[in-house]
Amino acid sequence: MATVGPGVKEIRVKDEAGIFRVMYVGKFADAIYVLHCLQKKSQQTSHLDIDLAKTRYKELLKDLMMSNEKFTSIWDALEDTPEAAENLKVRSSLMMALKDHIEKTGWTQAQAAKAFQVTQPRISDLLRGKLGVFSIDTLINMTAHAGMRVEVRILEAA
Repeated sequence: MATVGPGVKEIRVKDEAGIFRVMYVGKFADAIYVLHCLQKKSQQTSHLDIDLAKTRYKELLKDLMMSNEKFTSIWDALEDTPEAAENLKVRSSLMMALKDHIEKTGWTQAQAAKAFQVTQPRISDLLRGKLGVFSIDTLINMTAHAGMRVEVRILEAA
């Protein structure tokens, strides 16, 4: 459930008593953390239920960061695989570079949208750091449209 947080999964159960949902995270050392359980009363999951699961997810991350478990980066803590963590690292670097470019040039969101050849809501998502809505390809295209150049360096894993 990307709406709650990276790596959050759900189990849906339907029986004669109704429809139930369990939101959980199972990617941290030797444990599965249940964030929220609920009985579905409608097709749409309520914002209150999603917000509660998000809050619990953030608290879990904070607790894990304070624990003895060590990660090379926050992306390694958030993702299940090294590949997914690397993808987040690349996308976040591209997004930060684009955001810095917008600030440096003093563009409004509308001006940035025109320069990057995307819509203004996409610029809003970029500025708010919505990693999940951008692919690496899209971000590279945006940098090229802005007259920026992307340079790739490949390093050995630590």
